[in-house]
Amino acid sequence: MSERVADTTLKYLGSVHLKNGVIGPHFEVVKEALLRTIKEAIGEEKCSDEMSSAWGEAYDQLAAAIKAKMKEEAA
Repeated sequence: MSERVADTTLKYLGSVHLKNGVIGPHFEVVKEALLRTIKEAIGEEKCSDEMSSAWGEAYDQLAAAIKAKMKEEAA
């Protein structure tokens, strides 16, 4: 990630997700919904594979960071 999310923010997000019972598969559902929403919002003709891939990668990196904080919190 070129822009870093503050560690305190990630700790908070991890804590909230853990307390609300979020589990691994939920992240994939949210990713698919996000990508579909972006595609619908900007139009299929403007949403290139490269753009979808970039959004997917950004989401994957954020989700991985949140999952790591959830794991720390649960330990």
